[in-house]
Amino acid sequence: MKNISLIVCGAIVMLLGLNSHAQLPYEKDYMYEVGTFGKTGTIKEFVSYMLAEPEDEVSGPMSEAWNLYLQNKPLPEGATILLDEKNGYFRYDMEYVEEFDAEEAAEIFRNTIFVEMVVWNCADGKHKVFAENTGGTVNGVPHDEWEYDGIIFYLYDKTSHKLVTIPDAMDFEEVSSLTPSKGYEFDGEEWYYANDHVTGKRLQMNAAEFSQWFEDRPVVELSLPRTGKNIKATVYSVKGKEEREFVWDGYRFHLAK
Repeated sequence: MKNISLIVCGAIVMLLGLNSHAQLPYEKDYMYEVGTFGKTGTIKEFVSYMLAEPEDEVSGPMSEAWNLYLQNKPLPEGATILLDEKNGYFRYDMEYVEEFDAEEAAEIFRNTIFVEMVVWNCADGKHKVFAENTGGTVNGVPHDEWEYDGIIFYLYDKTSHKLVTIPDAMDFEEVSSLTPSKGYEFDGEEWYYANDHVTGKRLQMNAAEFSQWFEDRPVVELSLPRTGKNIKATVYSVKGKEEREFVWDGYRFHLAK
């Protein structure tokens, strides 16, 4: 799993030449080169490339599990790997338990982490789009704003084998619209403020009200498809679950109405 912040903040190299991608509908100013890999751009090549230099607490254990998987050896306890080469899909799951000693009682957190990787063919026949999606649960509740959560998209050139980031393959404002009250602020003294991304309204709350609001606010979990082309979005709230879908148009994903 490549650390995109390091790539962007470090020595950034612009993608190839703009002429070679003139037909692509992406914002070229935000397409940054990650590297070169593979012979045909298969999901197996992509996973091996992304895990070649693990850089964080998720990709480290996943890289270890992947190397064991490739050697047909038992995986670490709690880890599972699914590789569907025919459909261009990979999934890694890890279950683990954390215990914290508090003054009154010990707290136990049963956590899961998943990482999905998938590939789509672009409509021009010359490129592929890869996606890497990370998420998980804490005591059965989906993560909310964990530092590794979310999807990163990449564009792969079949001729040059170059891989670049494409942050506009999905409109993340559409993702935010599924959980309009997600953002919040604290004034550092007394009041919390929830920001509704749809209406623009701010809700002022004290500490107790904020604690309840935070517990009840909706969370969206994105799932990459093993088959098909569309990304599923599950919105969890006090009202239950709502299923939405982002539809692939050959280059980008759009929230289905």
